[in-house]
Parts: sequence; C-alpha cells; structure tokens
Amino acid sequence: MRKKSTGGPAFPGLNAEMTGIDSNGVERVDIEPSGGMTLRDYFAANAPIDIAFANDIFYRRNGRNAGWLESIKELADLRGIYADEMIAERAT
Repeated sequence: MRKKSTGGPAFPGLNAEMTGIDSNGVERVDIEPSGGMTLRDYFAANAPIDIAFANDIFYRRNGRNAGWLESIKELADLRGIYADEMIAERAT
C-alpha cells in the first residue's frame, strides 16, 4: 500500500520558544514551524459528504441498512477518498 500524501500543513504557523539571553542581554528565541491540521484533514473535514449519503452508499454496496458504527466508518472512508482526490488534483 502506498503512503498517502497529507498535503502538508493546512494552516502553518510558528512555535517560538525562549532559549535564554545572549551576551548583549537580548532574549534568544528559537522559531520552528508548527504542525497542526494537515491539508488532508482539512479537505476531509470539509468534504460535501453527509451521513445520509454515506448510508446510501453503504446500502448500495451491502444491500442492507448500516448500523451506527458502520455509518460512521463509511462516512470517514468516503471523506478520506474525497480528500485524497483533492490532494491528487492539486499535484497535477
């Protein structure tokens, strides 16, 4: 299985940490990028796919109504597929 791209951070920011005082009496601060939500997470969370659509897809695939947990898993799978396709489209 190939590793899925996360698309990088959706809202990159900086973490600043004071590391001491230099010889001139000025505070030294180390700055590094922060992680947070990835672009894949953002796309999945904002996918235009709701639980009713996920239930419909589950029914079409399995010929029966989904249970609560099955509905949630189907929704997560569909939103993940959507996010992966959005990232792939950005790469072209």
